[in-house]
Amino acid sequence: MRFSELLADLSLRGLSPQRLTPASLDPEITEITQDSREVPRGSLFVAIGGMRIDAHEFIPQAAEAGAAAVLVERPGPVPEGVAAARFKDGRLALAYAAASLQGHPSEEMTVVGITGTDGKSTTSVLTVEALLACGVPAGGMNSLDFRVLERIEQNDSYMTTLESPVIQLRLRDLVNAGVKTAVVEVTSHGLALHRVDAIAFDIAAYTNLTHEHLDFHGTIDAYREAKLQLAELARQSPRKPGVPKAVVYNADEPAWAALATAPSDRRVTYGLERPADVFATNVRARIDGIGFTARTRDGEAEVSLPLTGRFNVYNALCALAICRTMGLPLDRAAAGLATARGLRGRMQVLNAGQPFAIVIDFAHTPDGLEKVLGELRPLTRGRLFTVFGAPGDRDVTKRPLMGEAVGRLADEFVITTDDPRHESAADISAAIAAGAEKAGRRQGQDYRVIIDRREAIREVLARARPGDTVLLAGKGHEDRMLIGGDTLPWDEAAEARAALAELGAAG
Repeated sequence: MRFSELLADLSLRGLSPQRLTPASLDPEITEITQDSREVPRGSLFVAIGGMRIDAHEFIPQAAEAGAAAVLVERPGPVPEGVAAARFKDGRLALAYAAASLQGHPSEEMTVVGITGTDGKSTTSVLTVEALLACGVPAGGMNSLDFRVLERIEQNDSYMTTLESPVIQLRLRDLVNAGVKTAVVEVTSHGLALHRVDAIAFDIAAYTNLTHEHLDFHGTIDAYREAKLQLAELARQSPRKPGVPKAVVYNADEPAWAALATAPSDRRVTYGLERPADVFATNVRARIDGIGFTARTRDGEAEVSLPLTGRFNVYNALCALAICRTMGLPLDRAAAGLATARGLRGRMQVLNAGQPFAIVIDFAHTPDGLEKVLGELRPLTRGRLFTVFGAPGDRDVTKRPLMGEAVGRLADEFVITTDDPRHESAADISAAIAAGAEKAGRRQGQDYRVIIDRREAIREVLARARPGDTVLLAGKGHEDRMLIGGDTLPWDEAAEARAALAELGAAG
């Protein structure tokens, strides 16, 4: 589209651009980017100011690389022949410009946004399966993969909420493939940084809220407010014929109390402990799956999940509640949940013929570890072992809380490396150990600190006996380890299998 057409579209959506170059300078825009290292010829470069890097400094490089136009947050010199306009908020401009360039694809289908601390990815996958079982052409994106009907592509970006240009391109691919409902996992970062502002959400769904990302948000209240913004985006986005605005939330989660009065056409709750529109009874847990009866005021349906953990009941209920807002049949949606494949690194049961259970999970918060260990404890006849660590350059306050949680619930554990980045893995482990000591555990007796994660896994598997359960927590689906400035390949399941083979414990 022409630069003038893009500016006109953004004006219609209330962004009020200030043109800095003559109207006669009106190039064709073919792509959009905020990264000065990747500027295709004919692209629009959006300069965003930041605490560490100010992209305005790279406008000359972007122009030299082929940028035809730039959007800026403040006036300044613009290279000759490059069209320019100013916006108050560059990130907001990036989001809407990306949507405009793709023709606002989210306005051509129903869009479900799922947010919360834990369970977003699993709930996203379960929701797509339930929708497909109900005959709804569905797809979506989450931290694990991109789904287009029956086609699945692994998400190798390491980002749950992608940058706006990629999100909008993916949404256009969904529309072109015939998808009628898109399910998008949404993070608090994505909401706070306006990456999803230009998505026309119809349903805002919430899982839970626990201690996480306070390094970014500062306080738990600010974290919650960022999450609540999803419901507001859904309320404000353009209406689509026959598609109601809806809010879905966990009735057992006190943090979402404000959603009970949020402006919306429909509000659907789910839960296990408090009265809810969709709730579960007769929960039956096993190490390799879980079953329950889903009930609503209109009827009930049996659900069988090939996933481990009571918290996955909440994720399944959230998926069913989303389907309920759309008026879809409960029995068909429930049947779809049974087809969900095991998720990489999400309560993934690894069976290599060993005489004890191994579970790989992404749990990397105090609450996440507590929930996973709490689920595995009653399913374990013997001892419950854990291998875990905490990432560097992230929320430091959660580290002792993680140690305390594991210290209370695991029989034995090893504290190890988990993406230390530019911090000392030993210092991170010491902070975790302080929490374990607070829980009454003693190093050398109840736990060990082994910085080498490969060695830590081998140590625990060597100690496991029939009837025991080993939880490998934190890395989950991730395929790399970040140490200093290096990115090293990592595969938790492969490392466990290699250790079992070396120990002669594999069947």
